[in-house]
Amino acid sequence: MARKGNLLRLVRYFLLRGLALGAAIVVGIYLTVFIANMGGYVDRIREAEIREKVGMQVLGDPAFQQLPPSEQRKIIEQRVELERERLGLNRPFLLRSLDYLWRALSLNLGRAENIVSDSGSKQVWRIIAERLPVTL
Repeated sequence: MARKGNLLRLVRYFLLRGLALGAAIVVGIYLTVFIANMGGYVDRIREAEIREKVGMQVLGDPAFQQLPPSEQRKIIEQRVELERERLGLNRPFLLRSLDYLWRALSLNLGRAENIVSDSGSKQVWRIIAERLPVTL
């Protein structure tokens, strides 16, 4: 009977330690997301990327070139706003930060620009997955 009690305490100990570790990881990643945003700086970077992408798309369209400049600006602003909505940049920061937290916890971090995995993938989660075991 004493063995069963010891086993139960051991399981409870590891369960509580696991929950505490999980909570620490979630808090640490959320703080990283919060600090990395630097008061909206990351959002401004993303918006600049959206503007650049939309600008390149419309400048390659011959029909767009025929429009007056005021109409061109209006179309660009509409497309930028649509892309901001699609990416959720028009939502409050708290909701966006929770979305970033979920994406970070699930390693859904997009594609790398300058580094590839050993298998040639640019998916960030693959790069992390290949390098994580050797760091542990």
